[in-house]
Amino acid sequence: MTKQRLLSLIDSIKKYLNLSLAGIISRLISAYAIVAACNLIKYDTLGVSVEGIGQVNILFSFIGILGLTLVFSLVFIKAKTQLPDRLALFFSVNFFLCIASFVHRGQVYTFLVFAIIEAVLCFFCFGAQIKALSPHTAVVRTSFAVMAVFSALMIGVLTALRYKAYIAPNFDFGIFAHMFRNMKESGLPFTTCERGSLLSHFSVHLSPIYYLILPLYMIFTSPVTLNVAQALIVASGLLPLYLLCKQLKLGDAAAIALGFVYIIHPAVSGGCFYDIHENCFLLPLLLWLFYAAERENIVLMLLCTALICFVKEDAPVYVLFFALYLILGRRRLLHGGVLMLFSAAYFAFALWFLKKYGEGAMFYRYDNYSVAGGSMLSVFRAVIASPSYVFSQFFSEDKIKYSLQMLLPFAFLPLINKRVSQYILVGPFVLINLMSNYAYQHSIDFQYNFGVLAFLFYLTILNLREIDSVGIKRALALLCACVSLLGFLFFSANRFAYISIYTDLRQQYDAMDEALLTQVPKDESVAANTFLLPHLCDRDEIYELSSSLETPLEARAKYLVFDVRFEEFIRSRDRYLLSDNGYKLIYCDSNICVLEYLNYGKRLADG
Repeated sequence: MTKQRLLSLIDSIKKYLNLSLAGIISRLISAYAIVAACNLIKYDTLGVSVEGIGQVNILFSFIGILGLTLVFSLVFIKAKTQLPDRLALFFSVNFFLCIASFVHRGQVYTFLVFAIIEAVLCFFCFGAQIKALSPHTAVVRTSFAVMAVFSALMIGVLTALRYKAYIAPNFDFGIFAHMFRNMKESGLPFTTCERGSLLSHFSVHLSPIYYLILPLYMIFTSPVTLNVAQALIVASGLLPLYLLCKQLKLGDAAAIALGFVYIIHPAVSGGCFYDIHENCFLLPLLLWLFYAAERENIVLMLLCTALICFVKEDAPVYVLFFALYLILGRRRLLHGGVLMLFSAAYFAFALWFLKKYGEGAMFYRYDNYSVAGGSMLSVFRAVIASPSYVFSQFFSEDKIKYSLQMLLPFAFLPLINKRVSQYILVGPFVLINLMSNYAYQHSIDFQYNFGVLAFLFYLTILNLREIDSVGIKRALALLCACVSLLGFLFFSANRFAYISIYTDLRQQYDAMDEALLTQVPKDESVAANTFLLPHLCDRDEIYELSSSLETPLEARAKYLVFDVRFEEFIRSRDRYLLSDNGYKLIYCDSNICVLEYLNYGKRLADG
């Protein structure tokens, strides 16, 4: 065969298979991504251990890549545009990224690399050539409804199973389980397991917003109700998010993408998986406040402000930042001034109340700004005196990782502001999450992100709508959705293990329920280990049992209940039995041991 005929044959094959250099490269990458993903699925250690690499048959992988490339070429023979190739590339690479994200879960910098790959992929595949989607209004509303149901079910079921599987600890789930039991009985938020004595929870955190959950709890009286209520509260935030997108004319497709970000952002779900906290109200309420402000509805603004203030003593800080933005950025002096005065007055009242009737505000979380203990004044003094010291506090490695986890799902859009005044809305993120050295406030696995997330969603909407290019706007919205999914797989998907943990050991947990019900008298005072305590909260007195004898509970608890699934608590039980202080073992199985304090009556009589 002559060279000319060979080239002619190659040209005929390329024409028949609709091949181009870009098409060949695209199909090869698509095929490679699928084969690599399948290898990750087949070989569990591949990607986290070098030993897994040796198990892979390179020849079969190579044949698979070439075979899939040929399949793509045959399928796309009659394609007249690049759309099929780009769709195949997008879904194939995302298939690999999703599998790899779950394999490499917890690795923040790998998440960053995957997000960069996702950005290149979204802009290449959907940046310019493909027409914008224009879903019908009914489709958008249905999508938001479906996402709300999915969010409520996912969070509600997983957190309920966390409790049912004896994983939820006293701090903080046991505290709230006991508090709501007492709220139902007396209307007052008292607990005995928060500070080791009868105390109003409002002496620690001023959170009257909890009373909004009480009617549901009185109908369905169970600790599970609290987790379900939290799931419903968080899912309800999709409504103001949809209305805000509609009010700001963001576009239906972009709105759906942000709705998906809402339900899958690792900090939204992560904040719920440490059980219920009052902070969960902040996300929907702040979104309602932003929507009310965009509509210039002062009545709704004031209602939202009041409810936000009732969430917690520090919640007015979020309103103060938003009020400052209204005044300086939107020149709405009346609305901003009213919100600022109301929130500042309530903030001052909350601090006074906790100082006079409670245990004081938790300014120790800012003690890195003062040798004598932290306070808002010490933070202000540090900002004025040494901004370099302040920068050093929120540019530590753990906070950089946390910032990536929070901002990558938004494609850093909250920081890309045309209007300088919008950086005021970044203030809560800096003050609440980055300036403090309290570890939980810069972790996506706790409740301190809900308020800041509302600001990040608001800023993302404001900045997305400023983009004139339809292609860039839809690529960014899609990027946010895709990176959020990867973030969920990296940092939150492992929570689905609660399902297998509960189902695999359900008989054990049922036996524990039965033992606690039958072996621990309901009308007596009890001290229990942390994971047992939420299941014993339906009584007047319940205390967390120390793992040592340093804080003896003999004078308060007649029964001590040990979680002997853990070696630490077995040693603690043995110390009590050997202490010769009047304890008797009255029940023990492979999970639970119950000790009775025989001198309890005498101690009470002696006072």
